[in-house]
Amino acid sequence: RGPVFSTRTGGYLDKKNVRRAFKVIVAKANAAESKRAAEAGTGGDLIPDKIRFHDLRHTHASGLIAAGCSIKA
Repeated sequence: RGPVFSTRTGGYLDKKNVRRAFKVIVAKANAAESKRAAEAGTGGDLIPDKIRFHDLRHTHASGLIAAGCSIKA
């Protein structure tokens, strides 16, 4: 059995590479949201710069609870 998430060659992910890729994704998402907000004439809903990859787990769990999903599930 190998890792659930792996490199292109099947190896384990390096946390520095995951962190770097995550920051790139956040920057692109914020740029797209800023552009959308400017075109709509509204304030943008940006992702905080200090967000960590692990914070996604907690954000997702909070969203599930808010949607009525079981905490035990």
